[in-house]
Parts: sequence; structure tokens; C-alpha cells
Amino acid sequence: PAPPAAGINASVYDMTMWLRANLGAFPELFGEDFLSQLHEPVISTPYGSYFNRWNGLEKAYYGIGW
Repeated sequence: PAPPAAGINASVYDMTMWLRANLGAFPELFGEDFLSQLHEPVISTPYGSYFNRWNGLEKAYYGIGW
């Protein structure tokens, strides 16, 4: 796998809808199996200075949908 190389251009409304979908608000669109795959860690992020800001955080990942 390769690290992500893109960004998101979205409004607050768009991000709210994406968050609601990720929390299961639209089961007719995103079933439990799909959400499980979407939230599965895929790419480990390298340790960096940003970890210093969050106590207890030792590892971080990217997934397919987050």
C-alpha cells in the first residue's frame, strides 16, 4: 500500500453527512459489513511529533474511508 496523496474539498454539511453515515445513520446505503471494512486500519502512519500532543496515542492508521 501507498500513503495517501489526496485531500478533501467538502462543506460542513458534506462532512456532517459523512460522519452520520459512518455512525450508521443510513443502513440502507452503508450496511454493517461495509462500515466494518471502511473502518478497518489499513496503513500505519509513521511516528511523528504530532503524537506528542495526544497522551496515550502510540499508533495511528489510515483506513479506506477515514
